[in-house]
Amino acid sequence: MKNLLMLILSAAILFFSACRENVNIQERNKSEVIKGNDELFNKGNLSWADANFSDDYAGRGPEYIKEYTNSLRAAFPDLQVKIDPIIAEGNMTAWRRTHTGTHKGEYMGFQPTGRKITWHDIIISRYDENGKILEEWGVGDLYEILHKESLKGN
Repeated sequence: MKNLLMLILSAAILFFSACRENVNIQERNKSEVIKGNDELFNKGNLSWADANFSDDYAGRGPEYIKEYTNSLRAAFPDLQVKIDPIIAEGNMTAWRRTHTGTHKGEYMGFQPTGRKITWHDIIISRYDENGKILEEWGVGDLYEILHKESLKGN
């Protein structure tokens, strides 16, 4: 009986330690989502991508996210993003990103409107064993917003 109790206690300690470690990883990933979006989109600090995106990201590594960020910031030079909410589970994090910016450059074939617009994305990121973003899936309404804005004319 004493050995069984020790075995159960040991298993419980290991289980709760693993849970605590997983929570720490999830909290780190949530924090990095906020910091990463601020560094990349709000500040234009592209070097953040080198340290936080896997070399396998989108088949091209950090360069892919740098090009995406540059093109978005060129079209919306005053771009600002806000993240809310964030959900983390295991090695994945999901969040909603709200963008606001003035459309001053061509983007996705749409000519600049000069108007401030707001759009949303929902992103899911998967991390590798080193905590780098390995892949992402996203959906957003920017195309629809730009289409509606283009119909208004200048």
